[in-house]
Amino acid sequence: MSTTFKGVIIKREAVIRAMDDFDECYPSTNQYDNWLDKDIYKFAIRYRGRLYPPKHILSEVSGFPATDFGGGKQTNCVFRQLGFEVGNKRALNTRYENDQKFAEVRINEVDILQIRDKLLSFSTNMDSQILFPTLEPDAYQLVIDDPYAFAIAVCLDRGMKADLIWTIPYYIKNDLGHLDPRKIYHMSVSDLETLFQRLPKKPRFVNAAPRTLQELTILVVEEFDADAAQIWEGKTAGQVKRTFQSIFGVGEGIANMAVLLIEAAYPIRFNDLERTRMDIKPDVHTMRVLYRLGVSEVESERDAIEAARSINPSYPGEIDGALWEIGRQWCHASNPNCGPCPMNSVCIKRF
Repeated sequence: MSTTFKGVIIKREAVIRAMDDFDECYPSTNQYDNWLDKDIYKFAIRYRGRLYPPKHILSEVSGFPATDFGGGKQTNCVFRQLGFEVGNKRALNTRYENDQKFAEVRINEVDILQIRDKLLSFSTNMDSQILFPTLEPDAYQLVIDDPYAFAIAVCLDRGMKADLIWTIPYYIKNDLGHLDPRKIYHMSVSDLETLFQRLPKKPRFVNAAPRTLQELTILVVEEFDADAAQIWEGKTAGQVKRTFQSIFGVGEGIANMAVLLIEAAYPIRFNDLERTRMDIKPDVHTMRVLYRLGVSEVESERDAIEAARSINPSYPGEIDGALWEIGRQWCHASNPNCGPCPMNSVCIKRF
C-alpha cells in the first residue's frame, strides 16, 4: 500500500519501519519533546497501542524537514490513505493511557502459566486440518496427500490469507491438468508467469511467484528425484530449514513455519529441533490475541515474538497455531466473540 507526498512515494511498510525506529529511540512516546503535553501537537497516529507524532514520522519517511510542510490535514491524509488511525491527540491519548493501565494489570494480575496451559491444551486438542483452511473442499486433501503441493503453498506464502495460500496448488493443478514436478520443471519463467495470471485467485507478489515456483521445482526434481517428501523425510530440522531458505523469497520465518507445519501435517517429529529457538510467525491474528491477553505491550511482530517466548520459553512456536486459530475464530478485530473463546477466563480483554 502506498501514496505520494510532495512527489515522494510513501509506503505503509516504510511508515511502520519509522515507527519501529521511533520506539527504539523513545521507549516512552512522550520522551520525544514531551509532545503529549504540548498544545502545539494537536494530532496523533495510533498504531499497535502506541501514539506517534504525525509530522515527525512523515518527515522521517519522506526526507522533508518537518518545517517544510504543514500539519493537520496535509499530513494526516497521508496516513489515512495508508490505513492508519489518525485523530485528535487528546482523544487518542485517553485510549493510550487506558492501555497503560491494562499493561499494569498484565504485570500484576495475569497468570502467564494459566495462559500457557490453556493455549497448550487448545493446541493439543485442535484438529490439524484447522491449520490448512482452503477455499475449495478438495484443496485440503491435495496439500496433505501431495508433498509437492504442500511445499508450493509454503514457499508462496507472503503474509496472505491462509485459505488462499493453501488453495493455490489446487488452482495450479486445475489449470495445468496435473501437478507433476517433472512436467513443471520444463516450463520457463515466462510460462509460469502466464500460468499465475490465469489463476482465479493469485498469490501476493504474483510477479515473484514464478521464480519461487521454478526454484522449488528445480530443487525437487534435481535434488530429490521429483519427490518433495524427501525434503523432510529422514532429515533434521536444520537441514529442512536450510533447504527451504535456499529457495527465492523464502526467509527464516517461512522456513520455521514450514518445519512446524510439517510436524502438524505428517507423522514426523524432528528430534534435533532447537525448540527454544523456534518462534511463532506473527500475523494480525497472533499479534491481536497476545495484545488482548495482556502479554504483549503493543501489537507488533517484535512484541508478539517476545510474548510467545515468555509464555512458553521451552518451545515458543508450539502455541502459534492456537493463537492463530483463536484470533481467526473468536478474537476478531471488531466484535470479538469472547464467550466461547477458550482464553476467556484468563484474558484481560484489552480492546
